Amino acid sequence: LNIPVVSYAASTPDLDDRTNFPYFIRTVPSDKDQAEAMLAVIQAMGWEYVDILFVANNYGTKGKDQFVRVAEENGVCVGEPMPISETNADEPALYKTVLELKNRQAKIVVFFGIDTRYSDVVKILNSGQDYGDFIFLASEEWGTKQQLLLDGGKAARGTLTLDLASPQVETQEFRTYMLSRNLENTQYNPWFSEFWQHLFKCNI
Repeated sequence: LNIPVVSYAASTPDLDDRTNFPYFIRTVPSDKDQAEAMLAVIQAMGWEYVDILFVANNYGTKGKDQFVRVAEENGVCVGEPMPISETNADEPALYKTVLELKNRQAKIVVFFGIDTRYSDVVKILNSGQDYGDFIFLASEEWGTKQQLLLDGGKAARGTLTLDLASPQVETQEFRTYMLSRNLENTQYNPWFSEFWQHLFKCNI
């Protein structure tokens, strides 16, 4: 079809392939860049060995693959990656995974996955049994969600997270253009009325 597709959130490294996805562009970086940022944090902290916990979906698996690759290329040892399911349907397996972290005497745990599964992990860590203390280095799926820290309690102490930084850029030309828009002169834009209703808290 040769139609450009713009994504606001797709970060999978699969889409780095310009041969298969020549018309795909995105407003967020690839998880390849996130893996390299995680490595930079690990190197800055002087850590030489880490374990990795990842959610077994495309986001977690591809993020894990990218991180393991860049870590090994730069001399950081990574324990055997530990997958967890995307849903909480198999909680005994999650308990087993957390116990494996304890048995490995893990200290630094890279987490690539959705925030709800991180919450499930820290609930287990806070359940009363001594699983040990871990420092989590979590992907942007957690980012700056403060509630995860509050709910995580003792198990979340020391956690480091990554987030996407989008500096606000506003030109006078864009401001002038936006202020000149209204429902009558922007009928060509099918989403403008939705924006207008949201901005002015009204129904059209």
